[in-house]
Amino acid sequence: MAEWEGNVKKSRSKVVEIIARELEVEKEAVTEECFLDTLGVDSPQLLEIALAIEEEFEIEISDADLTRFHTVSDIITYVNDQEGA
Repeated sequence: MAEWEGNVKKSRSKVVEIIARELEVEKEAVTEECFLDTLGVDSPQLLEIALAIEEEFEIEISDADLTRFHTVSDIITYVNDQEGA
C-alpha cells in the first residue's frame, strides 16, 4: 500500500471518529455517504466538528469552505486535499 493510501484511510477514520464523537453516535452510524443533515447536524454542531478537525489535522477551514460540506465524504475529501497541499 502506498503511503498516501494509508494517510487517506487514517484521515477517513479520524474524520468519522470526530463526527461520531461530536454527535454522540456510534462510529458505525457515520458513513461517507451520510448527508450531514440526515445525521442531524445543525450549524453549531458543524462548527464544533470543523474546530475539532482543524485541531486534529492542523488545518484551517474557512467559512466559505464550511458551507460546502453536505456529506461526510465532502469533509473527508477536504481534509485529504488540505493535507496534500
